[in-house]
Parts: sequence; C-alpha cells; structure tokens
Amino acid sequence: MKKLVKDANALSDPLNELGWKDSSFKDYEDQRDYLKKNNGIKDLKILPPEEIEEAKKIFDRDGFVVIKNALKKQELKKLKKGCDEVIREILALDKGRVGNRGSHRYSFGSSSITGHIMHRHEWAMLLDLPTVTPILNAIFGFF
Repeated sequence: MKKLVKDANALSDPLNELGWKDSSFKDYEDQRDYLKKNNGIKDLKILPPEEIEEAKKIFDRDGFVVIKNALKKQELKKLKKGCDEVIREILALDKGRVGNRGSHRYSFGSSSITGHIMHRHEWAMLLDLPTVTPILNAIFGFF
C-alpha cells in the first residue's frame, strides 16, 4: 500500500498543474464536441422539468431520465466551485496522486470523515430541487 504524502501546493496551484484537468481542458472540449455529434443513446429524449409524467414514463421504461436545466446557473456555479474546493482538499493529502481507487481516482464521499459530503451546502442543496423533487415524487411517491 502506498503512503499518502501531503501537498501544500494543492490548495493554491491551478488545478491543471496538479494533474487534475478542468472542464475547459482542450481534450475535454474535443470529447464534448464528439459526443454531441455521436450521442451513444439513439433518440435520447431530454425533458424540461415541467414534463413530470413523461419523465416518470421514461424512467419506468429505461431506469433513468435526463432533465434539462435541472440546476439553475447559480446552483451549477456553486456546485462547480464546491467540487473544486473538495478536489483541492483531497489533492492536498495526496501529492503522489495515488487515489483511493487508482491514480487520480477519488470518491468525494469517502474522502470525508463522515463518509459523505452532505454537510457542505453545495451538496445539501441537491436534496430538494424544485426542478427535480416533483419528478422524484412521481417516480417513487414518497416526497
């Protein structure tokens, strides 16, 4: 088992310099463009949050449903910022980038002493989104 070594630079250096690529990394942009042109799920239906019954039908049929704009821009911005902060906290403890499941592979939840990160507002806000909760209620019927 490899020993974790602390990395003080992880809290301040740009993420790209720490071996963690951000979403504007050129390879990721190219991959996003490719996936837009070559979607792996033919005729994948992406629904607005208001189409609750259609979302339930699709979930019952496929086991998942895709909801467009489930997060508002500010919520998404807050979640991305929270992810960056947690990534830095994790990398600050792992200079060799050993990961918990191989190089550069980490689990946000298991990186916390609580076993989850619901104590952070960025994740707690996901528990009751007005765009998603009505769909979950229609699917599971317990909200």
